[in-house]
Amino acid sequence: MAALIRAVGDWDLAEEAVQDAFATAAERWPREGVPRDPAAWVIAVARNRAIDRLRRERALRARAPQLAAQIADREEPTLE
Repeated sequence: MAALIRAVGDWDLAEEAVQDAFATAAERWPREGVPRDPAAWVIAVARNRAIDRLRRERALRARAPQLAAQIADREEPTLE
């Protein structure tokens, strides 16, 4: 957990990513078998999930002004 917090810089994001990784493990491991190094697997999956979320948030922030402008262009002015 500490390594993931250092990697992503966000305690809550790291915690959510680890929880998601454990949920994925609970789903996959009974079907596919436990990996050779379960701790490394959980850390890698959690890190990837956290990085994916950071990328999605960064992309949304970059596109937010453009999306807001598109929404504003579609709105009809009110006569009040």
